[in-house]
Amino acid sequence: MTSLKLAQLAMIAVSLAGCGGRDVAGEQQALRSPEHIQQKTAEALSIADAASVSVSNIELTKSPRGKSLIVVWRAATPDGKTYLCNSDKRLDFPVCEVAS
Repeated sequence: MTSLKLAQLAMIAVSLAGCGGRDVAGEQQALRSPEHIQQKTAEALSIADAASVSVSNIELTKSPRGKSLIVVWRAATPDGKTYLCNSDKRLDFPVCEVAS
């Protein structure tokens, strides 16, 4: 092989090695950070100022409907209402209901 081809192969190997170092657990944890959950809660409840929503009791647990994991938490809004919320573990589809 020519030295140019060897250099190209080396560059490809370095590029591919960088792809394998992805920290999936860290990315999943970042999705469940209080700040991200606060933002997603504000979006689900149509509240413009996400900072005015407080979230607490964030837990990753098994779904009652199956084996998948869900995130559950409590949220309080500026109007004094408290909500029980849950979503898939990536927080793609949060659902909040007024706590009784």
